[in-house]
Amino acid sequence: MSQHMKKRIIKGSSVEFKLTVPRDRAEAFDKALRGLLEASGLEPLTNDAGEELYEHEELFPEDSPAVRLRGLRTKVGITQNELAAALGITQGRLSELENGTRPISLAMAKRIGKAYNCNYRSFL
Repeated sequence: MSQHMKKRIIKGSSVEFKLTVPRDRAEAFDKALRGLLEASGLEPLTNDAGEELYEHEELFPEDSPAVRLRGLRTKVGITQNELAAALGITQGRLSELENGTRPISLAMAKRIGKAYNCNYRSFL
């Protein structure tokens, strides 16, 4: 997870994200986020303090194990070939996993978690 974003579990299965953006980019970020929400047909939700709240699935409908795997690779800054070698698979197979055309097995998810010191459940 980016140093600019923090996540915490609240109220059972809910997740709260807190984003930090440069002050000079805040207005553009707010406009983009509001556009995304409007395009999705979402009404703003607020908490007791009047802060706007949105569900993760509403904001990021394309989130999937494949997207998280690609995101991990990008965050670590390695190529598909390098990650494939670390996992003991071919680049072609990794590409299928990242594109969602091949499901990530429990065994593969555990290998990814062990190799990158992260929770394997994120990839299921």
